[in-house]
Amino acid sequence: MHFSLTLLPVAATISLALTTPAPAQYCSANHSVATTKYPNQCQIAQIYSHLSEGNFSTFFAQVAPNVSWTLMGTHPLAGEYHNRTIFLTDAIERLANTLTTGSSALNLVHIVGGGDEEWSVQELHATGVCKNGEYSLIIFLLVCPSLPS
Repeated sequence: MHFSLTLLPVAATISLALTTPAPAQYCSANHSVATTKYPNQCQIAQIYSHLSEGNFSTFFAQVAPNVSWTLMGTHPLAGEYHNRTIFLTDAIERLANTLTTGSSALNLVHIVGGGDEEWSVQELHATGVCKNGEYSLIIFLLVCPSLPS
């Protein structure tokens, strides 16, 4: 695989079970304790911080079991996944099998929406080294309706 830049919009519903500190750029003293109808950017960043720490099981425990994921594109992982288990097995595990162990990083770059807005968009950048030695960059845009706080 050559150095790639791929746009993968994914739709997901995420519930709140917040335990990990969020990136400071999204959490001021007001944001972390603000009462809003939907998760604010600080709370959303806390959810996604699990991915940056490599704790995928904690992140996916917060994703609804009946989530519908759509990976756009013409690559082998493109398609619709109708629940969390199928997505983890057919997309995430297959992707992980192409990367060398310990070579990948996933970082939250931007959050738009949340708080008083039902929908939010998260931009994640995933980097890694493929087993064939090539570098990979994948940009994920996740469009998420939120459960009320």
